[in-house]
Amino acid sequence: PPPHVYAAAALALLIEAEPAGPVVDRWDVPDGWRLGEPAWTVRRLQATGGDVVEVRLRGRSPAAEVRVGDGEPVAARATRDGDRLTVSLDGLTMSYFLQHEGGTVWLAADGRVTALREQERLTAHAEGATAGGVVTSPMPGTVTVVRAAVGDEVEAGTPLLVVEAMKMEHVLTAPLAGTVTELGATAGQTVALDERLAVVTPSATAPEQTEN
Repeated sequence: PPPHVYAAAALALLIEAEPAGPVVDRWDVPDGWRLGEPAWTVRRLQATGGDVVEVRLRGRSPAAEVRVGDGEPVAARATRDGDRLTVSLDGLTMSYFLQHEGGTVWLAADGRVTALREQERLTAHAEGATAGGVVTSPMPGTVTVVRAAVGDEVEAGTPLLVVEAMKMEHVLTAPLAGTVTELGATAGQTVALDERLAVVTPSATAPEQTEN
């Protein structure tokens, strides 16, 4: 993902961490406060299959500075209204659909959805992941279409289900060639992050389908 997406995700997390009401205790404000110049706070984010990227911020969301990786610090401003996040970086304003659950921030804009996971969540997520042909929901949403049935022979990449989230559709495909041996979702069903939706068993080990 481009740097502005990492910056937007970090700013969204900053907004969530900021106190909603008047500041009573200065230490409640997550802006790296200290005597003298404000300190940087660090968010470590990772896209699927990518490296961990450090995003440094200082200040509060209405008037902050942000630095992505080895880039230069830029002036930033962010506001959130429901699932809409508006971010200004160095004078350029962008708008995203936003969702944050289970340590993952999803940002949707221009027909693309990016998922960024906070680093401290990565180990726990990896330990809970299921190997093989298990298909899980990549984000909270609603199943709109089921294109497969138990017993279907599928190839890797065959569409199995469609999940709608953040006003966009996500086609979930078979991770490998084999037989659909489990399908636990129906159209209209609401699903959670990482919820198990289907299982594809490799052809060599798939149980034989018998006719009654």
